Amino acid sequence: MEENFYKSIIENAPLGCATFEIVYNNNGAPCDYRFLDINSKFEQLTNSKAVDVKGRLFSEVGAALGKEEIDRRIAEYAKIAIEGGEQTFEYTTPDGKEILRTHAISPQKGYFTLFAEKIKTNT
Repeated sequence: MEENFYKSIIENAPLGCATFEIVYNNNGAPCDYRFLDINSKFEQLTNSKAVDVKGRLFSEVGAALGKEEIDRRIAEYAKIAIEGGEQTFEYTTPDGKEILRTHAISPQKGYFTLFAEKIKTNT
C-alpha cells in the first residue's frame, strides 16, 4: 500500500498521534525529544498546532509544565524509545481541566510514537 494511504489513516484516526525523536547530550545521554509530526486530533487534545511544534524540542513546547515534569516525561519516553516496549501514562493538563491518557510505543530505536485520548474532564 502507498505511504499516503497510511498517512490518511493516522490523520483521520480517532486518537491523537504524535511522533518524536530522542535528543542526546554530548555524553550520549537522552536529554530531550523533538516533535516530528502530529495529527489533527493531537492538535485538538493539546491545543497545539503542527506548524508551531514540528521540529521543536519538548522542553520548549512544554515549558509551562515546569522542569520537574518535563524531566520526568523525557526520562519515561526515552526509556521506551531506547529500550523498546510500550507503556501507558495519564497526565492532567496544565490547566487541571482534563486528564489525558497516552500510550507510547517505539517503532525504531531512538524514536517513539504517542497515541493520546481525553479520558476525563474535571469540572
